Amino acid sequence: MKANNYISKTEHKLLLIVTLLAFIVSIAGSVAYTIKDENERQAFYREQEENKAQNNIVFAGPYCFPDRHPQVLFSIILLVGATFFSLLFTKRYLLSFLFTIASLTRFFYWFVDTRRQMFDEVSDFVKGADRFFYKAGLFDLAVLFLVSILLFWQISILLRMLMKTLQRKTELP
Repeated sequence: MKANNYISKTEHKLLLIVTLLAFIVSIAGSVAYTIKDENERQAFYREQEENKAQNNIVFAGPYCFPDRHPQVLFSIILLVGATFFSLLFTKRYLLSFLFTIASLTRFFYWFVDTRRQMFDEVSDFVKGADRFFYKAGLFDLAVLFLVSILLFWQISILLRMLMKTLQRKTELP
C-alpha cells in the first residue's frame, strides 16, 4: 500500500480505515435488515395461520408494494466495497471519489423513493428517519454519515492535488 506524494501514508491508512468501517457497517446493516424483515414476515404468517384456524379473514402477503430496500442495500455494499478496494489497490483518488459519489446517489435514490411512497399514500403513518429513508436502520444512517465524511475527505485530497499541480511552474530559460 503506497500513497502518492500528495497525501501522507498515515492519512491514506486513516482513509482506508474509515472506508473499511463503512463497508463493514453496510454489510452489518444488510444482515440486520434481513433478520428484522424475516422476523416480521414470520410473525405475519403466524398471525395469518391463527386467523385461518379461527375462521377469520386471511391475507396473502405482508406487503402492498415491492420492497426495494434489499436492492438498495446491496448496491450500497458494492459501491462502498469498490471504494475501499480502489483506495487499497490504486493511487488514483478520482476513481474512489466516483464510487463514493455513486454510493451517495443510491442514498439520494432511496430518499426520492421514500418521498414518492409517502405521496402515493400506500405507506402507513411513519415517523423518525423513516420519513427520509424508509425502513432505514441505525446501520444505514451510520453508512450515510461515513460515506459523507469520505466524500468531503476525498474532495479535500483532490483539491490539494490540484493546487499542488497548479503551483508547479515551469521555469522559462
